Amino acid sequence: QIAEYVRLAQENGIHGGFQRDRDGYFRRKYDLIANTTTFELSDNLLIKNIFGFQRARLDISNSVDGVGPLFSPEIGAPLVLLQGAFELNREFISNEFQIQGSTEDGKLEFVAGGFYNHDTTYGPQGTHYNIFDFTADAVRSLDSQHIKNTNKAVFAQITLDLGDMIAPGLKFNAGYRHSWDKVNSCSASSSERYFTFKECEVLAAANLPDGAGTASAKGNAPSYMVGLDYQVSPNVFVYAAHRHGYRGVGINQPVFESPFTTGGPGCTDPLTGGPMVCADLRPYQLTGKETVDDFEVGIKTDFEASGVRGRVNVAVYQANYGNILLTLNSFPLGLPNSAPDKPSQTALGVNAGDIRVRGVELETQLQFTDSFSILYNGSLVNQKVTKLTIPPIGNLTFQKNQVSLPTPKYSGTTTLRWKLPLGVERPVTVSADWYHTSRFSSSAAGDRYLPAYDTVNARVDWADIGGSGLSAGLWVRNLLKEDYFSAATVLVAAFPVDSAVPGMPRMYGLDLRFKW
Repeated sequence: QIAEYVRLAQENGIHGGFQRDRDGYFRRKYDLIANTTTFELSDNLLIKNIFGFQRARLDISNSVDGVGPLFSPEIGAPLVLLQGAFELNREFISNEFQIQGSTEDGKLEFVAGGFYNHDTTYGPQGTHYNIFDFTADAVRSLDSQHIKNTNKAVFAQITLDLGDMIAPGLKFNAGYRHSWDKVNSCSASSSERYFTFKECEVLAAANLPDGAGTASAKGNAPSYMVGLDYQVSPNVFVYAAHRHGYRGVGINQPVFESPFTTGGPGCTDPLTGGPMVCADLRPYQLTGKETVDDFEVGIKTDFEASGVRGRVNVAVYQANYGNILLTLNSFPLGLPNSAPDKPSQTALGVNAGDIRVRGVELETQLQFTDSFSILYNGSLVNQKVTKLTIPPIGNLTFQKNQVSLPTPKYSGTTTLRWKLPLGVERPVTVSADWYHTSRFSSSAAGDRYLPAYDTVNARVDWADIGGSGLSAGLWVRNLLKEDYFSAATVLVAAFPVDSAVPGMPRMYGLDLRFKW
């Protein structure tokens, strides 16, 4: 059956995929309130407050295995390879307070302040995930998963003009931030509906080995940066910087408490009733912080030669990532679908790797005339796993070449822009860009890659037509109807099919804007 679907997909093209679930959908809604308030205490001192409130709702359901309906004559039931649903209702509240200022002579500029963020769920939410399942059309396990984050931080940054002390145009930059993070989680399963956070906590309080439970983690860490800026001349600017950052602690869900995930007595095969060898996942319930140290040098230049004006910006960097959180596929552990606390979406996050990333970024612009210019932006990236330490978790294995390095080795965009000499008062601009990327790995792919691709987009803009305030833009994306994949959904060696998200087909449209 799968082979037949593959044949049909090849005939129909990459946009002729199959949707097994008639109720497949993607719904999203965002509400945002933001406020920025500033108050000048003096010519050299300013207070700023930035407040934000956001609610986000996502509701998704689809089959992501890329094949149509399957049926097992031996069992006499439909077979689901991979089907997922996800509902998220999340709320964010943040506030940042700043004091900005400078000395009377302007040689020292500074900013200091504090930051607060709290985000949590505000309604029922969770995931439904079936893999190799013959019961998807009967009883489904709806996994309610809730995360509550609280982040606090204080920070300060200065810029010191060293022109009088060392060299004109030389400035020193330094900044420091200390953050405190706290994460609370609750998870529970049901065959009927998703639970709210409070309902989940009530179920967790029963303290039964059913996957309903709460967990928490907290940590604090510094971030900092130091750098030098040097305006060598009006057309040449160079800089060097070192930065240290981190990503906070986390939690694997659900709470591991049944014999299937604690390795305790009672771990039995649901088909044979015989004993199973189950791994103890409790040491990996919480994840630690990840760190990054990067070093960057760059130059920005403007020039003019033979009537051509240009700009060339180059940046060279190296980033060292430590204690990286790697996503291990728990499917090889052989946990049955009936296990109430199997890792969410068969994914187990473990701090197990160090990665080094080196790269060069180039930005150029050539202005041949007042009406015609060419722009190019590109990057060249080298990524390497420098360390991999996978703790013994059952029969899970992992190699360096299975670590996902999702950034393509090369990517770049070339843009042509031309203002048409039509004799109209307002400009009509034609632009076209060509984007190319080399092959790239997916977040779950490891040594499996999606192929390189090229796309061409074009646009015509007419601004302020006849001085009316009306502007129009006619655009086309993927002009040459390139078939390509933008991301992978299933791309792991243990799965019998590869499934990927196709890039958008050729699209065209009209933008209208009115300004008064």
